[in-house]
Amino acid sequence: MMKLCNRGEISAVVFLLVTMVGSVSWLSMAGLHMELPLLTPVLPEQWSLASYIHLIMAIGNLTSVIICGMCGLMCGASACSSRDVVYAMQTVNMAFCLVLIYIWNIQAYVFGAWRSVGLFISAYLISVADATGNIAVYSYMSNYKAVYMTALCLGEGLGTAVPAVIAFIQGVGEHTRSLCRVADDGGQFHVSQQSLSNVTEDIRHSRFTLQSFYGIVIIYIAVGLISFILLNNLELTKCERTNSMDEIEEESSRKSSRSNSGSENNAKSITEIKMKHYGSTTTTEDEDAGGEVNDTNKLSIGIIVGLLIMEFVVMSPLYGYLDPLLPYATFPYSYHTYHTINSVGNLPAVVIALLSICYTVKSTVSLSIFTIISTILAAYITVNVSLTPDVILRYESVGPILMIVAFLLMKSVCVYTRISIACKLADQGENMMTWYGIVNRAATGLGPLVSYLIVNVFQVIEGGFESC
Repeated sequence: MMKLCNRGEISAVVFLLVTMVGSVSWLSMAGLHMELPLLTPVLPEQWSLASYIHLIMAIGNLTSVIICGMCGLMCGASACSSRDVVYAMQTVNMAFCLVLIYIWNIQAYVFGAWRSVGLFISAYLISVADATGNIAVYSYMSNYKAVYMTALCLGEGLGTAVPAVIAFIQGVGEHTRSLCRVADDGGQFHVSQQSLSNVTEDIRHSRFTLQSFYGIVIIYIAVGLISFILLNNLELTKCERTNSMDEIEEESSRKSSRSNSGSENNAKSITEIKMKHYGSTTTTEDEDAGGEVNDTNKLSIGIIVGLLIMEFVVMSPLYGYLDPLLPYATFPYSYHTYHTINSVGNLPAVVIALLSICYTVKSTVSLSIFTIISTILAAYITVNVSLTPDVILRYESVGPILMIVAFLLMKSVCVYTRISIACKLADQGENMMTWYGIVNRAATGLGPLVSYLIVNVFQVIEGGFESC
C-alpha cells in the first residue's frame, strides 16, 4: 500500500492496472486522429476528412449508448455485466483495428462523389467498441474506491498520449509543402494535382506506415486486456473494492437459474445482495449512515447539475466540436503546426493527470473559474477557424507558436477540470458516474455533429488552400 498526499492509502499495483485499463479506452480512435495529417492529402475528402471522422465518432457514441442501455449498464446492472462488456469490447477492438489496416484505402463512388468507405466503416466499428468499452469501464470502476477514479482519468490521458508519441516518432515527412488550388472554366476551385503530388511525396517520407502504426496499437490493446484480466483475478485487487463482485455474481447466478421472473427480479436480487453484504446505497436522510454517501459529502441537486454542465462545457472543445475544425485553424500555418498540436498537444494531459493524483479542486467556484478560462482559450482557436485561410498572424513566426500554446493551455485546463469534477462526483455513490458518462458521450457526440453541419452541409468555412 502507498499513500498519495491527502488521497489516502491505495494499492500501487491496482493503481497501475486501472491506469493501464483506462489507457486503452480511446486508444484506437485517438490513433486515427493522429494519422489524419497523413490521410488528409491522399483521400478524396481532403480537408473535410476530419469532420467526417468525427461525425462517424458521434454516431458511434449514440450506438454505444443504445448498446449499453440494452445490456443494462446504464440502469444499475451488476458489475459482472460491465466486466464482461469490457472483455468483449477490448477483444473486438483489436479485430476492428486489424480490419482498418486492410481496408482503410478502399474508396467508392457514393452520392455523386468518391468516398473513403473503407476508412469510414473501420472508424465506425472502432468508435462503437471504444465508446461502449469506455462506458462499461466507468460502470465497472464504481465498485472500487473513489480514489482510483484518478487512475482511470490518468489512463485516459495516456490513451491519447501514447498514439501521439507514436505519431510524433512516425512524422509527416521532412517537408511542409502545402496544397494549393486552381479554378476551372466554370469558376469552381479544385486542388492542384501538382501540389497534391508534392504533399503525397512528403508523406512517403514518414518513418513508417499507417499499417505499422496500428500494429503497435493492437499490441498495446492486448497489454490492456491482460491488465484487465489481472485486475479481476488478483487477490490483492479484491481488497480495494467497495463490494465483492465475485459473491454478487455467484449468488445472482443461483437466483437466476431458479427464477424465470425476468430481468426486473434479477436486478432486484443483485440489489438485495449488495445491501446484504455492504448496506443500503440509498441517500435518504434516515439511511445515510449505512450508505455510500453521508451528509458531509452529499451534494445538492443544484451543485450536481452545475458540475455536469461544466463537464459538458469543458468536454465540448476537448473531444467535441474543436477537433474536426482544428485543421482550418492550423493548416494555413503549415501541416507541421497541425501535426505538432496533435502529437505534443496530448502530453500535458498526462502531466496534469499525474498532478491531480495529489490534489484536485473541490471548490465549485474554482471549477467555474477553470471552466471560464478553458472557454476563452477555446474561443481564440474558434475565431481562428472562422478567419481561415487568413488566420491570426498567419505570416508571422509567432502565429503558429501562439496557436500551439493556446491549444496546450486549453487542453491542460480542460483535463484538470474534468478530473476534478470526476473525483468530486465519484463520492456521490455508484450511480453518479453513469450520469458522468452520459454527459461525456453527449459532449463528444453533439460537438462533431455541429462541426459536420458547419463544414459539409452549410459550408460556412472555406478551406485555406494557397493560391497557385
